Amino acid sequence: MTQTNDTEDRLYSILETQTTIPRSEFSHSMTLDQAGLDSLAAIELMFQIEDKFGIHFDQAGTLPNTIGDLIDQIVAKLPGD
Repeated sequence: MTQTNDTEDRLYSILETQTTIPRSEFSHSMTLDQAGLDSLAAIELMFQIEDKFGIHFDQAGTLPNTIGDLIDQIVAKLPGD
């Protein structure tokens, strides 16, 4: 669970810099659209996540719908304990 909490915190920091939404308003159920990210901004977000977390998303894959889905995808790609 610690890895998920750290991932969430790091992701919220990235989202906070890309949106006008304060960190306290982000939630797992918030969609990327609700966070104010259009498709181009969402792709830019994915590149930032890849750089910050040292992971790689499948370019053929679809973008996650919610912040919670995105956190799950990041955690799944991080090296295990």
